[in-house]
Parts: sequence; C-alpha cells; structure tokens
Amino acid sequence: MGPDGVPVPTIRLENFRDGLQDYASHRLLAATVDAEKRDPKLSSDSSAKWIAAATEALVIPDSLVTDMLQYSRDAEVLLNWRKQIDDLLDANFRPEIDLWKSSGFSVP
Repeated sequence: MGPDGVPVPTIRLENFRDGLQDYASHRLLAATVDAEKRDPKLSSDSSAKWIAAATEALVIPDSLVTDMLQYSRDAEVLLNWRKQIDDLLDANFRPEIDLWKSSGFSVP
C-alpha cells in the first residue's frame, strides 16, 4: 500500500485486475447467450450461428489453461481468447444485461 492506503501499481495487482476482467467478460458472454436463447427472434440464422460460436467460446480451451499448474505461457493464446470473447460481445451487445445488479451489487 502506498500513502493514504492507496494501492501501488504492481504486476501482481495488474494480473489480479486482468483476471477479474476475464472472469467478468466470461460471465457477461454466458448471460448474453442465455438472454439470446430466450429471445423470440432466435429463429434467425445469424442468431443461431452467434449462439453456437459464443457457446463454443465459453469453453476455456486446454491450450489456455487446464488447472492451477498447467497453463499457457504464450501471451498470444490468452490474447486471442480475450479477443474472441470481446468480438462476440461486440457483435451482440445487450445493454439490459447487468451482472452487478443480478449479483446483489449496486454500481452508482
């Protein structure tokens, strides 16, 4: 901790933040898939394709991580997975999904 109890930027803290962002993106994609499945416009071919791609992306590949000790040290593997998740979220943005509200947190 730095002056006045403010966290000092460290690699460990940045990695923790990145992990939380990855987790939030994964949760948001899962919630978006669930919302898309409940949507009456599901009959569209593009929606079905998006759901299939998003469902596949939700499975964390073994090439990225298998357990706490087995994970890729290649940054490109992680960056490609993040990009895939982000692209899917950008392609089907649903502003009504609020992960914080459903978890009991409130964001001002």
